[in-house]
Amino acid sequence: MAKVIMPKMGDAMEEGTLLRWLKNVGDQVNAGDPIAEIETDKVSLEIEAQESGVLSRQVVAEGAVVPIGAVIATLGDEVLEEAAAAAPVAAAPAAVAAAPAPEPVVAVQAASMTTNGHAPSVSPATAAVPAPGERIRASPLVKRLAAEHGIDLNVIPGTGPGGRIVKDDLQPYLTGARPKPTAAAVAAPAFTPTPVPASRGGRTVVPLTKIKKTTGRRMIESVSTAPHFFVTADIEMDAAVAFREQVNRAADATGVKISYNDLVVKACANALRRFPNLNSSIDGDTIVQHHNIDVNLAVALEDGLIAPFIPDTDRQTLGTVSAMAKDLIGRARSGQLLPNEY
Repeated sequence: MAKVIMPKMGDAMEEGTLLRWLKNVGDQVNAGDPIAEIETDKVSLEIEAQESGVLSRQVVAEGAVVPIGAVIATLGDEVLEEAAAAAPVAAAPAAVAAAPAPEPVVAVQAASMTTNGHAPSVSPATAAVPAPGERIRASPLVKRLAAEHGIDLNVIPGTGPGGRIVKDDLQPYLTGARPKPTAAAVAAPAFTPTPVPASRGGRTVVPLTKIKKTTGRRMIESVSTAPHFFVTADIEMDAAVAFREQVNRAADATGVKISYNDLVVKACANALRRFPNLNSSIDGDTIVQHHNIDVNLAVALEDGLIAPFIPDTDRQTLGTVSAMAKDLIGRARSGQLLPNEY
């Protein structure tokens, strides 16, 4: 009877979540076959069976958080009746408990944002017109243009953030597409306050992913274990811009296109080779100087931040750095990184 255990897929890994079984009880499993999909602190990946046999028992259920080294399944020559009848250990309540139904959320158009961080477009029909006596929210340019063309801003609906009047709101009146509004021609609508229901609002609780938990923990550890200081410098990039343009113009022949990020990564590696004392980390009361120069690439994912690295970056050509960076970023976003790559 062979045992399948939760593997250690990284130095910092202490536990993993069994996302789903890829083999069912009674299935024939050959050595090297993927048997389950797990999630570590950084990535989701498949684990392979080390031996062949029939999957006789699933010890843990999908969604369970399992410490490294714990048995998750057993393999045998046949499915034992008692093993087949045994139910897998249920996942921890926090892992499988159904999330409570979200309370109703009241949409507030003036405060809503789109996914890219910008205010959503607002049609003139729903834009806010300043109430009588209210301060006009408009840029100095808009105010100057309105004064020059005799336009009353009090009666123009603003579609900018918080009802701010932007140039696009004023443009139709400047071009004659709309008659110039005046305070006498357009009466301000009466404002009637709407009672606010006691049950307004609501909230949705979203559990942190393992990546976000780990990212937060590492950031706190970094700040608390090492002194931080920040340096800002202006860098003349004209030569770098010209060099990149020259390389990319020849991309049809070489097939290699480089980005500004590739230049920065290679420059950092060269700087660490020139100043090896900077290629160090703090371990308790000691400074550890590292001989290899590996540069991480921060890749933003939907679930958090991951940082794969280019090994021996200082020894790689710029074209190789560019190719490796594109490969790492692509596989990071598709969840195909190996544990030893971050």
